[in-house]
Amino acid sequence: MKGKIIGFTSLIIVLIVIACSKDKFQTKPSLTLKSISGKTIPAGSDMRIELDYTDKEGDIVQDTIQFIKNRNNQRKVATKVDTLYFLLPDFPKRSSGVFEVNLSYETFLKAAINAPSLPGGRFESDSLTFKFILKDNASNVSDTLVINDIVIERNN
Repeated sequence: MKGKIIGFTSLIIVLIVIACSKDKFQTKPSLTLKSISGKTIPAGSDMRIELDYTDKEGDIVQDTIQFIKNRNNQRKVATKVDTLYFLLPDFPKRSSGVFEVNLSYETFLKAAINAPSLPGGRFESDSLTFKFILKDNASNVSDTLVINDIVIERNN
């Protein structure tokens, strides 16, 4: 009986040690928002977003990050391309780090091809949701990082 209790106690201790010593990072990459230059972007201005990433194997070198831009305005109009793939630059293999994504106003931020007119000669801003998805070299895909309530002011 005493041997069974010692054996059972030892098993519990081993399981606790194994559970507590899990790897810090997962095989599946992850993305989290570190910083954003602002959620309301004046007409003609660019946007900077910093994303923290983790990947157990660090095999995200020269792969892709997917950028999806959804226009949420109630008035539906024709939009520019809403899904883009950025090739990541060559950098040392690391299990964690930071990506800086610079989005230019004309190329990446404007969503409506022609923004609807408002009274007073103004134009309706684009209300957007951004989504980022990271894929590593083994084709493991991160969860989708969603950034809501982005407003891109328009002057045309």
